[in-house]
Amino acid sequence: MKRYVFSLHSALRARRAQEELARQQMAEVNHRLHQAHVALDAARGAYRAVAISVVPTDRQSFVSARAHEDRMADAVERAERAIRDIEVEAESRYSVWVEAAKRVRSLERLDDRRRAEWEVEARRDEALAVDDVVASRWSLRSRSGERS
Repeated sequence: MKRYVFSLHSALRARRAQEELARQQMAEVNHRLHQAHVALDAARGAYRAVAISVVPTDRQSFVSARAHEDRMADAVERAERAIRDIEVEAESRYSVWVEAAKRVRSLERLDDRRRAEWEVEARRDEALAVDDVVASRWSLRSRSGERS
């Protein structure tokens, strides 16, 4: 009996590669999202520290402190905007990965069904071969019994 070969093995291998690529891209975006959250926490901490520590004494130091606070507030807003953008990208990457995983699973289920059909056919062929051997031996014994 021939060994089992899945006719769509190359397609399955390609789909698995696509799924792995999608998983890696999703992991990379999730890593960037984590880094963006860390950056946001740092920006918020720096903004809080500036707001607490600055006590202006004259007009020039007040204007300078205010400009610095505005820059820190802008940094917090940029970090929040970056998180929102990365979250949108993460959702998109997750959707791509889910679709790739579905395609792989469907081919794997097809492979499982075809392998099961092949095993049934192999067992049937084996049973037929055993029946032929038994029948031929029985036939030989009965002929040799007739001749005696």
